[in-house]
Amino acid sequence: MKTTINLLLALAVATIQPLRAQNTLGNASDPYAAIVQIDGKVGIINDKGEFIIPPKYDDIRGFASTGSARGGGGLGAVMLDGEWGYIDRRGELVIPARYEMTYGFHDYGMGLWAQVTVEGKEGYIDETGKYTIPPRFDVLTRFANNGLALVRTGGKWGYIDRDCNFVIPPVYEEAIDFDENGLARVFDATASGGGKWGYIDRTGRFAIPAVYEEAWEFGAQGLASVKIDGKYGYIDRGGELVIPAKFDYAEQLFDSSFAVVALDGKYGFIDRGGKLVVPAKYDYAINFYGDGVAAVQLNGKWGYIDKTGKTVVQPKYDDIAPFSDNGLAAVSMGYKWGFVNRNGTLVVPAKFDMVSGFDKEGMALVLYRGKYGFVDGTGKFLIPARYDLAWVFSDDGVAAVLLNGRWTYIDRTGKPLFASTYDFEEYYFAGNGLAAVNIGGKWGYIDRSGKLVIPAKFDEAGGFTNDWSSFSPDDFVSVDKD
Repeated sequence: MKTTINLLLALAVATIQPLRAQNTLGNASDPYAAIVQIDGKVGIINDKGEFIIPPKYDDIRGFASTGSARGGGGLGAVMLDGEWGYIDRRGELVIPARYEMTYGFHDYGMGLWAQVTVEGKEGYIDETGKYTIPPRFDVLTRFANNGLALVRTGGKWGYIDRDCNFVIPPVYEEAIDFDENGLARVFDATASGGGKWGYIDRTGRFAIPAVYEEAWEFGAQGLASVKIDGKYGYIDRGGELVIPAKFDYAEQLFDSSFAVVALDGKYGFIDRGGKLVVPAKYDYAINFYGDGVAAVQLNGKWGYIDKTGKTVVQPKYDDIAPFSDNGLAAVSMGYKWGFVNRNGTLVVPAKFDMVSGFDKEGMALVLYRGKYGFVDGTGKFLIPARYDLAWVFSDDGVAAVLLNGRWTYIDRTGKPLFASTYDFEEYYFAGNGLAAVNIGGKWGYIDRSGKLVIPAKFDEAGGFTNDWSSFSPDDFVSVDKD
């Protein structure tokens, strides 16, 4: 599936975080490579444009990061004539394409196993293609740390071990995987009141009885949100109700020092002891960021408070974004954007149509009077608003800009790195110092000097990465300029 990015929409998203259409890096043992499509078939090229894996497959999915010698360091899933199989890193088909669906290989303590689907049923195979778990389940999940996998068969959920034996019979209407502490949430339809949620251990015994209308996972604070008689509270891992069920809403994950709760339709914050440390007076609230402020809405307007409940930024803005490292946050008023500091002072007037957050060098991309440019923390233009379209700066200090119908790179002074000689219909950062460009309906790659280092001959082109586990045609990107 091809992902289409509308650049104007993407820049709006960038008010929350910097936009970058670039694959992340992973297993450095893999050579840099990209997935491409030509004549309807998918293959993998290196950064010289040479095919590592010939374009003869309908689809290619991520390779395992480790594997046996037979797997060439891990196998990748491929589709051929509508069926799925596995190839090694040389492109050899080592497990025939005979499955309706396949997933990546994972180490479950007994070698690498991959989940496959045959005639609508799910099972596991090893790297030789031998079934380790026969395909007989309607749904089969990954094995948890305790060696059990959640399965569904006959409309019920249970748990099996690696020998495919039921350790916990399939008797539950709903069930969740075991967490790292050895508890799993299950819905017991036989419990009073039409069924309730509880928590079982590895033996299937209810460690916490099924008495809850809702029950959520335990957060970093060791508490889980539960619903009793229509109200929310929190239990600990022993099942004790340590924060009474009296709230209309309670945040599912109690991961920080505070949790968002609602009383009588208003939102506030409680601490781990259940004390309401910020009164429930807001229309809506979002929990504290790492910088110690929380976004709150009052009378339809947004602002920020600190952990004492003191207002940091008055709730008078239509929208608000997190603070950047330079201590400024983007805010909007009447469809225009500006920036406030941590004292709540509007230091950059709301005059821009769109803004990004500030990057590590203190520059933000803005849309002003129909053109794109870059400003500093005072709102001064470091690079004039003269571009028809633009991306934020990449980590290596270059940004793609469109001027008079031609794309180029600029540095942080606004100097073009090259004079564009091609009419790029589409363009995006592709990693490893390259950008993918669409020329005359075909994709190729240019370097930072603007040289076309890989000819434009591909129907689709993905980003370069040295983490082959991330390969997928879902990464094909088309940039919509309309």
